[in-house]
Amino acid sequence: MKKTVFTSLICSLFCSTLTAYPSTLSLPWLSPMLGDNIPGWSVDVLNKNQDLFDCGEKEEGKEYCSEVVNYYTTPVQGHLWLAKGSVNKIQLNAPFTANNYSKLQLNIRKDGYVLAWVEIAGKHIDIIDQLKNKPFHIVDREVIMFMNSGRISSPRRLLWYPETQYQQANPSRYVEFVSDGVTINVNFFKL
Repeated sequence: MKKTVFTSLICSLFCSTLTAYPSTLSLPWLSPMLGDNIPGWSVDVLNKNQDLFDCGEKEEGKEYCSEVVNYYTTPVQGHLWLAKGSVNKIQLNAPFTANNYSKLQLNIRKDGYVLAWVEIAGKHIDIIDQLKNKPFHIVDREVIMFMNSGRISSPRRLLWYPETQYQQANPSRYVEFVSDGVTINVNFFKL
């Protein structure tokens, strides 16, 4: 029964086509990472936000942090980095739990991202490349089996692309989910 429920959960998280439900109300400072035409936040905007504080150790105005906040319903701590005057990377950190592992990936899906690449224990599947040569249902099954082949606490790295840019070679933004069985880092990048 557990395996069936877990397989169903994995399928819904990774393989099914879900409608994006961006929730910029959940974390307003995450909004630039959720849309193609939303500009990154500047130092001035960050300084006015009472949920964030400058935490750069080497240079002021380059790194901002949050206390523990909720990304949807998952408690995370945020780190924001600036380059060329605006936020280009946001990292959400959470302790590893099976619940956080599943919920954080579901939250990424809710924000309009689709799984593109998976690496577990040095082996990987390039989902976009696989879809060029195989039908969706075959790739879907292979990804589910690959994700279920090891313990969820084993080190893994997943790349997610915006649904609107999924087939592009170089999307303008993406999410990297990194889990090592101790912590989970969800890194949002805007290029």
